[in-house]
Amino acid sequence: GIVGGMGSDAGIYLAHQITELTRAGVDESDMDVILASCPRGITDRTEFVLGHTDENPAHSINAVIDLLARAGAGLVGMACNTAHARPILDAVERHVEDRHPEMRLVSMVESVKSELIGLGPAGRVAVLGTLGTFAADIYGEALDDTDWSVRYLDSQSEKERLHRLIYAPSWGLKATGPAMSQRAAEELHRVVTEAARLADVVLLACTELSMAADRQSFDAAPV
Repeated sequence: GIVGGMGSDAGIYLAHQITELTRAGVDESDMDVILASCPRGITDRTEFVLGHTDENPAHSINAVIDLLARAGAGLVGMACNTAHARPILDAVERHVEDRHPEMRLVSMVESVKSELIGLGPAGRVAVLGTLGTFAADIYGEALDDTDWSVRYLDSQSEKERLHRLIYAPSWGLKATGPAMSQRAAEELHRVVTEAARLADVVLLACTELSMAADRQSFDAAPV
């Protein structure tokens, strides 16, 4: 089961990735995937993390998880990095534990942590994402018990520029979806190159960045 709608393309992208990575050769052998894309009901995660609204997106995320449970999903993940900020994730985890104890909630953050540790016992990872992901220090918290250190862009203005790449209503990644604008492509390449100077590995900690990166190649550092 996939909690989609954060943004809308992200859940579709994840469903496609699951299908491609587990393709068995005939339809009947592929995995069952249930995508619940409900963007109208889920408030913005960054706005909540930054304190611009008191409405925790976890409440509407939990309603989508209930929907997936009724549809038979036993393994569920959220196609959004910022939704893994502790104020949101804690409420989601409590809901799953109380209402759906048979369900396993997959953590995107823990999956990334395992991937990094697989690359080596120590290193520096530059995290790119929304202002909410930065403010919550999602990956810094997760990697605190490892020898991997987290690096962020040097200035607040650079972080805000990256946030605009994701959110800008006319040319940003959420607005254009797979049809990435030329301006967005140039900004993505610039920010990844900048981040590569700070670390050994660049982490695209936003699903829109991940989708956009599929259509580019980067020589500066492993992405």
